Amino acid sequence: MQHATTLNVNFIWFRTGSTGQADITGNPTMAADSQGIWHITGMGTMTRVLPVPQIFVPTTSQFYNKSNQHEQVHVAQWNPGRLLGDLYIPSDLFNLVASFTGTSQAHLQHQFDTAKGN
Repeated sequence: MQHATTLNVNFIWFRTGSTGQADITGNPTMAADSQGIWHITGMGTMTRVLPVPQIFVPTTSQFYNKSNQHEQVHVAQWNPGRLLGDLYIPSDLFNLVASFTGTSQAHLQHQFDTAKGN
């Protein structure tokens, strides 16, 4: 003889953590030539910054360490050779903008910001 039943499972689901994406901070060096045309002349302060995970579970929770370890896996994916390791590379951005010129430093900075996606 078979019996049928219905089971209801209730649980609360919430985000335990979040990891953003890497970024490039800083600016390339810029200088004007003898005709007053501005050029990008070097890497300047351009640096790759890895994301910092946010953990939403209280540190007193038994799930804090598990959530933290999980988010660290996502941070590690930004390392060279990993899933996202070839994104947001300062030298790649520099090679893209190295030939830019501008009528002023502000004009050149605007072009750089646009290329970077700011």
